[in-house]
Amino acid sequence: MFFDVPWNVLALQLFFGLALGAVYVLLASGLSIIYGLLDVVNFAHGTFAMLGAYAVYLAVSLSGNFWVGIVSAIVIIGLIGGMVEWIFLKPLYGKDPLLPLLLTFGMSVAVPDLIKIIFGLIGKPVNYPESLGGATLVGPLILPNYRLFIILFTLAIMISLWIFLKKSDLGMIIRASTRDSLMVQVLGVNVSRIWTIGFAIGIGLAALAGAWEERSWAGSSSAWWWPSPPSLPASMRRSPCIFAWPSSFWCGRGASLARSGESRWKEAKAIPGPFGPC
Repeated sequence: MFFDVPWNVLALQLFFGLALGAVYVLLASGLSIIYGLLDVVNFAHGTFAMLGAYAVYLAVSLSGNFWVGIVSAIVIIGLIGGMVEWIFLKPLYGKDPLLPLLLTFGMSVAVPDLIKIIFGLIGKPVNYPESLGGATLVGPLILPNYRLFIILFTLAIMISLWIFLKKSDLGMIIRASTRDSLMVQVLGVNVSRIWTIGFAIGIGLAALAGAWEERSWAGSSSAWWWPSPPSLPASMRRSPCIFAWPSSFWCGRGASLARSGESRWKEAKAIPGPFGPC
């Protein structure tokens, strides 16, 4: 029964759900910026997160510095996202709304296969820095420092993003463009450029989420589809907000349990039975 589970086990599960939910908060915030600005459901959002994971792997391999890899992933994948919007999505605006959806869906299918061809099917994990290794003892709970850092850093990112959108000139233009892009264009603002910048910011957030979960999304060539579905409920709001965290938390908790269930099923299949493995 649920009440028979020790409280410290429940607390640890909640902690891991919160850490994974923090990653989905980053994904959902980027997805909501793109959806709010362009009215496009970006089916390739999880694919860009996967590219962020591989960008960290390449940058760390070249520089030997984990933090350089994180920053490089955000900048490089964000620029690639801006180029994708400018070259492929921009010509589709004003036409059938299914065209951008089909384009991003096609990217979500084609790009992972291209990554498999380039990097192979074997994962490319990156070692975390020593400062994020180990664990913190909180009473009877042993909390991994890396997961604790993800929660705190994501909270700082969300607060910074909120200040940027509320206080800066560019942030207010982005918010206004999500409400009424035609009025913003009448006021003399290049809305097309704002769309590209907003798309690049959203993809940069996805790359950051992929960078945090590099061991999952660059460590497995088939994990590219995991990020998108759980981040969709939290992105139904048209503005990034730290209040999206509760839905992302439950999505993260469900995804974490699903992953553990999948691994346990694989282990069970390997157990020999009377007629061989299950």
